[in-house]
Amino acid sequence: MHQFIHRMILRNAVNAALQHAGVYAAGADAQLKREFKEGAKKWLTEFGNKYDRKTITETSWCDAIADLSTHLADGYGDYLNDARVRIGVSQKMISLYLKYRWLLGEEAKRPLYAVVDRGIMLSAKVFNPPNWTKLDDMKEYLKVVKKIEEYAQKQKSLDGAEWEANQWTDEDEAR
Repeated sequence: MHQFIHRMILRNAVNAALQHAGVYAAGADAQLKREFKEGAKKWLTEFGNKYDRKTITETSWCDAIADLSTHLADGYGDYLNDARVRIGVSQKMISLYLKYRWLLGEEAKRPLYAVVDRGIMLSAKVFNPPNWTKLDDMKEYLKVVKKIEEYAQKQKSLDGAEWEANQWTDEDEAR
């Protein structure tokens, strides 16, 4: 993959996960925000290069989400609300980054689960969906992705990642 495309994938994945999340604490200046985003991109690249859909387990997927949250809190906690990044934000960074790579032809990068956000939860008819930007409980996250998986299969999709990739529209971003 061309370096420019990879940089755009990283930028879009990180920015999409952060745009409604209110991650930064008051006083975090532009330089600190850039450093935080670069730290997230570096982590995503390292994880993405090792990731393989054929060998990933639910446990290792959840561990990766928690690890990204911890990594960002450890490096940038002083500049983050509540000194951390919630798992809802981390799962969106990881899933979206892998989704882009998968859809650009890297089959092994297919995310284990769909990118979870409000629009997708509503489209999948998740009852009483949590606010994904505040989601910080792995059990609740797994309940949501499993409901999306069930819905996707009823829609004749292979899995939630495929269904979400085909379902998402610009209107979902506004929800």
